[in-house]
Amino acid sequence: MAFPAKKGSGSTLANKMEDKYSKSLKRRHEQQVANKDSFGGGGNKKNSLISYKDLPEGMNLWWAKPGEHVIDIIPFECGPDMPINPKTGETSSEEGDFDYLLDLQVHQRIGELQLDYVCPRQNFGLPCPICSYLDANRLELEQWKKVRTSRKVIYLVWVHDTPEEEAKGLQIWSVAHFNAEANITSVAKLPRGGGYKLFSHPTEGSQIYFEVSKEGKTKIKYEGFQLIERDRPIPKKLLDMAISLDQIIKMHPSYEDIEKAFKGTLKLLEGQQSSEDAGSNFSGSENKEEASSDAGTNWYGDEGDQSSSNKASSSKPSVSMKKKFSFKR
Repeated sequence: MAFPAKKGSGSTLANKMEDKYSKSLKRRHEQQVANKDSFGGGGNKKNSLISYKDLPEGMNLWWAKPGEHVIDIIPFECGPDMPINPKTGETSSEEGDFDYLLDLQVHQRIGELQLDYVCPRQNFGLPCPICSYLDANRLELEQWKKVRTSRKVIYLVWVHDTPEEEAKGLQIWSVAHFNAEANITSVAKLPRGGGYKLFSHPTEGSQIYFEVSKEGKTKIKYEGFQLIERDRPIPKKLLDMAISLDQIIKMHPSYEDIEKAFKGTLKLLEGQQSSEDAGSNFSGSENKEEASSDAGTNWYGDEGDQSSSNKASSSKPSVSMKKKFSFKR
C-alpha cells in the first residue's frame, strides 16, 4: 500500500518514507520487543528534558489524564543524536532512518530544581557523575531509587480523544516505559511467531486504545491496551510536520551541570529532606495550560477526505543499608 502521495515534485518526509520506512520500523519494533525487560524501572507544566526553543510553533506536550484514550503514534526521521541500543551498544537508529520513539534512560528529579537529565553513560557510553557515584557508594534502597535511572519513552502522537485534541495535530508524549511501550509491544505481538504489528506505520499501522486511572492520591495505572485498525492512512499533512525527536530533547547535558545538580540531591538525601514518592507510576503532572485550537481542522485537506474523530469501541477492548554521601568524580 502506497504512502499518501503529495501533489507536485520534491522530496518531502512523506515521499522519503515510501522507500525507507518499513525496513527501519520493522527493525525498531523488533528491538523494542527484544529490549522490553532491559534497564531499571513529566515534569511540571514544562518538561525539563524538552528544548523548548527547538519546538515548532504550536506543538504541545500531551499528558494522558485519567480516562480513555485513542492515539496514533507518528514516525519521524532520525537526527544524529539517537541513543545506543542497550543490547548491542550501537546506535539504536542511524541518522536518516525512521523511528517511532526515543527510548531513554533518565535520572529524574535531580537537585533542588528537581530536573531530569538524560544519562550520558547509559544512553551514549559517556561519563556520568551520578552513575560514577553509585558505582563507588551504597545507599539505602529508597535513596537508591531516587537517583538511579528510569526508562522513559518519548513519542510524537496524534490524539483522537475529542475533536479539540485531534485538531491540535502532532503533540509530544513523554511517559515511563512500563506504562506505555511495554504494554504496546505486548499487544502488538502476532501469534505463532508471526512477528509484530507495525502499529506506527502510516498506511498499514493501527491506532492505540488504552485507559488511565488513579490509584490513591499519587499513583496512575495504565491498562486495557488494544490495537484498533485505522479507517484511513495518516494524512500527509501530519507526516510532513513530524520532527526529529532527538533534536528537541536535551540529549547531551554537560557533566558539570549534572554534577552540580546531583550535589544538591546528596544534600537532600543526607538531611532526609526529599519527599518525592519514588514508587509512583505517574511520570508527569497534568498540563493545566491548554493551547487554543480549531476543532474544525481538516488534516486530510486536498487528499479528498474529511477528518473525523476516532472513537474507541464500546468494549474496552537488596542494596546495602550503609550510607556514604561523599561525592567522588
